[in-house]
Amino acid sequence: MNQVRKRWNNDETRGQVERIFGRDQLEKVRSCLQALNERIYFSEYHYRQANYFIKKPMEGRTSDEAMLVFLGVFDEDDEPGAWEHFRFSHAHAFACVQNLHSLPDHLAYFAYWALGMDLDEKTRIQRLRDITRTEVNKRLPDPLKEVYSQLVADESFVYIDDLNNHSKHRSLIKVSYQTKFEIDQVKEHGLQFGEFTFRDRSYPARWVLETLRKEHNRQSKFIVAFGNELNATLQAMPARAG
Repeated sequence: MNQVRKRWNNDETRGQVERIFGRDQLEKVRSCLQALNERIYFSEYHYRQANYFIKKPMEGRTSDEAMLVFLGVFDEDDEPGAWEHFRFSHAHAFACVQNLHSLPDHLAYFAYWALGMDLDEKTRIQRLRDITRTEVNKRLPDPLKEVYSQLVADESFVYIDDLNNHSKHRSLIKVSYQTKFEIDQVKEHGLQFGEFTFRDRSYPARWVLETLRKEHNRQSKFIVAFGNELNATLQAMPARAG
């Protein structure tokens, strides 16, 4: 996940919100922006921990020994066994999924207040629980709508969304340690999300770390793009009278 990302100037966002809507609106925006940034950090943290715990038992071992490692052949009595490391990685993987699932929701909630939608009868949403990504996206200016739609409509996010909702409302998607062989040698090994079906969409098994890494990096790119577009939108807005 160590990709170089273009910055989103959060200070500029806060300054423009205060200029246009005043101090009270800025205070509403502060907590939303903090939550968004924390979710970004949490998703990366849990990915790194999942990566660490699944690779730790393999230190000093070859890929051809992977299944033996996770059968506990090389476990030592005074250290957590490979199976425990697998469970630690499993837990962090699902925590990462939950944070990636929630990021677009936090971004929509933040945008609602940052754009002062609550202050305009045309865009106001009466109940807090109805400030959802679908409702906010309907009210976004076109340049922001385009970026946000790319964030949530991509197949990789739809997968994370369905994976999270299935695991939250039905049952946890199975995660197992798998090896992929080519010409009697282990070509690839690691955690896999099992296949599942949700809302008539069927998904094959996918490698956990690759899936989480790609979606984290993709979301980071679009969130930064959204933030920069938001700043440009705010800069063009006049201060509200009174």
